[in-house]
Amino acid sequence: MFVGFHHARFDALAQIWNDCLPDGYAISPDILKANSVDCPVFDWGASVIDIDDDAKPLGFVVVKRSAAKLYHGPDPDQAHLSAVVCPKPKMAVEMLAFVKQNLKDRGSYKIVFGQDIRHFFAGCPSDVASLRDLLMIEGFEQGGKYYDVQQDLSAYKPDEKALHKLKEPEVQVKPIGHDQLPQFESFMKAEFPGRWTYDTAAKVKAESGCSFVYGLWVKKDMKGFALTQDEKHKFPISGAVFGKGLGAKWCTLGPIGVAKDTRGQGLGDALLTGALMGMKRAGKRNCLIDWTVLTDWYGKHGFKIYRTYMPFSLKLDEVELESDVLEF
Repeated sequence: MFVGFHHARFDALAQIWNDCLPDGYAISPDILKANSVDCPVFDWGASVIDIDDDAKPLGFVVVKRSAAKLYHGPDPDQAHLSAVVCPKPKMAVEMLAFVKQNLKDRGSYKIVFGQDIRHFFAGCPSDVASLRDLLMIEGFEQGGKYYDVQQDLSAYKPDEKALHKLKEPEVQVKPIGHDQLPQFESFMKAEFPGRWTYDTAAKVKAESGCSFVYGLWVKKDMKGFALTQDEKHKFPISGAVFGKGLGAKWCTLGPIGVAKDTRGQGLGDALLTGALMGMKRAGKRNCLIDWTVLTDWYGKHGFKIYRTYMPFSLKLDEVELESDVLEF
């Protein structure tokens, strides 16, 4: 029987997640809750839990609406399939039938797997073949590839050119202080007015500070930022949701970006190098950067491909759906 997430028991749902997915994707009940019902675009009407006669959860699907109301850029008629967690393929197919009909009836024309606000996945992980097969059977079309990259900072050797850039007197990379927060907010709105600004502002608010964000200053003007996370954070986002799989003293970096008028000058390399050196000095080890295609750039800084994602999407106007889908 299908029920909505008003009946969710997140300890039980997290256990199903951890039983169904490889160890590297293990999450806590708190993270599952934060990235589902606590998300401002969580879709209460399309997300579903399958339970047995004793009300024990058997599997679930998390759906989110477009983030178009949160910041400029997203397609307002696009929905996101944030997670499909189920040990039995037939059950998963039945839940997805409900989801597709529900979304189509409410005007969504396209479903994208992952890539949502407070996402778990940038796409279907290549090492979860059952999920890939399910999406393909359901008619989802595969796109290109995205990657997570990783390295052990205990063996990190800074890029020499970046070190030279950091020694220039007008260039500084350091954590952002509380008194610099207004400058940081203005910089983000001017240079990255979409998702990165929204995600970073939410993160700063949740962590009650901004010292985990490294800033790049050139002649006292802020010209770049790099968001970092570790096991002490209360509100893990992006790659940090799977931080436990990285082992002790893990950390993540990203998003990272520099102002348009400074690109091509080696300042991005300097910013990345400064942030990695800072985390290494703080005793951090396994560092993850999630959802990127810049494997060559990160590669020259010691990162190697850790995980591969395959984006999938489904155009609802191109599939035939049942007209009598169950409601709850």
